[in-house]
Amino acid sequence: ALPGERILGAETFGKMPWEVVILLGGGFALAQGCKESGFAQYLADGLSSLSTLSPAGMLFLLVVCTSFITTFNANVATTAMLMPIVAQLSVAINVSPEAHMIACTWASSYSFMLPISTPPNAIAFATKAITAREMLLYGSGLTALGCILTTAYVAVFFRTAYGHDPFECPAWACA
Repeated sequence: ALPGERILGAETFGKMPWEVVILLGGGFALAQGCKESGFAQYLADGLSSLSTLSPAGMLFLLVVCTSFITTFNANVATTAMLMPIVAQLSVAINVSPEAHMIACTWASSYSFMLPISTPPNAIAFATKAITAREMLLYGSGLTALGCILTTAYVAVFFRTAYGHDPFECPAWACA
């Protein structure tokens, strides 16, 4: 646009998907509130009691929980909210924070089940080409497959890619 010209005209501004803008803004506010209120630390402390699970079981549980939360929250906001929790929890249970944070970051993209899960879902749903029931049905399968494959991938290939075991805390993190 030239100086003095508008980038968005009134017509374009009126066509903005405001429900998507508000959804994202609310997700970021929720993530910030969880951090500032101490809820993130409280949750990490509570989850550390699950350390009796096998390391792979704990990874799978974190991946499933992340994918569940991102179903109702924006992906970026879910990641912003959960990464401090996952990092603290990983150190507390003596596993690689890097491996668990990467897996949970991937899982925060597994939001296929509801229109509110992510802006592309909301946009697809707004076209009326797919129903909420269809999204839930097909999205559940995709989400479950993503959780299983993410856990398996991290368990099998993380050491090769990053140089340390995903189920042992490296010295730089747990020194």
